[in-house]
Amino acid sequence: MECVKRESCPICNGSHHFSICFRNRHDDNLSPKRDTDNIVSAVIKTDSEDILTMSVIVNESNISKQLSEFWNLENLGIEAEVSDEENIDNDIMSEFEAGISYQNKRYKVKFPWKPNMKTLLENNEGIARKRFLKLRSRFKNDSSLFEDYKLVVNNYLSEKIIERVPFEEENLEHNIFYLPHRAVIRTDKTTSKLRIVFDASSHAKSQLSLNDCLHTGLNFIPNLFFLLIKFRVNLIAFVADIKVAFLMIEMDESERDFTRFFWDENPGIDLENKRLDIFRMTRVLFGVKSSPFLLAATIKHHLKKYVDIFPDTFNHLNQSLYVDDFLCGNVSVQAALTTCIESKQILEDASMDLRKWRTNSSELNQRLKNLNFEVDEHKESLNTLMASKVLGVGWNEKYDTFYFDSSAI
Repeated sequence: MECVKRESCPICNGSHHFSICFRNRHDDNLSPKRDTDNIVSAVIKTDSEDILTMSVIVNESNISKQLSEFWNLENLGIEAEVSDEENIDNDIMSEFEAGISYQNKRYKVKFPWKPNMKTLLENNEGIARKRFLKLRSRFKNDSSLFEDYKLVVNNYLSEKIIERVPFEEENLEHNIFYLPHRAVIRTDKTTSKLRIVFDASSHAKSQLSLNDCLHTGLNFIPNLFFLLIKFRVNLIAFVADIKVAFLMIEMDESERDFTRFFWDENPGIDLENKRLDIFRMTRVLFGVKSSPFLLAATIKHHLKKYVDIFPDTFNHLNQSLYVDDFLCGNVSVQAALTTCIESKQILEDASMDLRKWRTNSSELNQRLKNLNFEVDEHKESLNTLMASKVLGVGWNEKYDTFYFDSSAI
């Protein structure tokens, strides 16, 4: 791991950057004080070219907390419910397994509804309309935002991620819910910079929101600290992510009217009583608190098919997926290549595309290119040591170093 350069070191008061490496061997003179502590050794290079070494004890919970902050935006404020009732989890999983189906290499799922809550949900049309009219006003003043937004909506239409609500169904009164939506823009992303996010926590006064009526679902997300350690245990490391993973899973037709939203193809034309377009999602959507569960549970359901076919790769995928990010390592280039090929094949069978591959091995990188894998080529900036990130941590795969900004420590 490596810190970006800062003006003053809190240890030696000198200007420096430092590289931190996890070691497999143990130092008898330095041991963790608690089971959650981890030894990290470091090499510090100062401006005078002197080389210093040091070892520090890092508390896992502190690192996990810092890394988790990165995912607050990615998860968009969705937090897991805490429940001591194991039977609730069992019921959620039983209903999930009963409701999931598979056709044409794509899974279809249902929301994990809380008992008897679906019928209590009002349609939220007034709130969603009011919020969209405000968004439409922004479009009028920001044509660039509108064009980017429109591009995503049109792409959703062409990919059948959304569908237009038939005119004869627009005035249904029951089992419908309208969702406000907004843009989340990630400037650090090389692809999909604008994401449309739905506010499933929206509701009228004294009414329930869609999120109120759904279980969060089981938490299948692995521990961040140990996932990063596991990622770098082996000589060959590689990462990839699933392209728009949530949107690769269909919502059952019976659930789609709970995901209606307003749209206007021509916000500049402001006619009195102008009729807004009404669409609904056909896929698992961003902003619903059960979506991370639906994604993880669907992938784990799918992986069961490959326990005996690709046992090693099954274990890698089952243990090393963080939402839609795949972090893995292997003992050799050939073993790593096999894992890459098999993991891509497994997920393609669920219409999920592993892409943006990165690795610390130039040989593996070239072999992936030869197989037409989508390899993510990062161009290093002159203003930063960081080439890219892994779960919010800067990782330069070329030099195989992690980077931290020491000003935040």
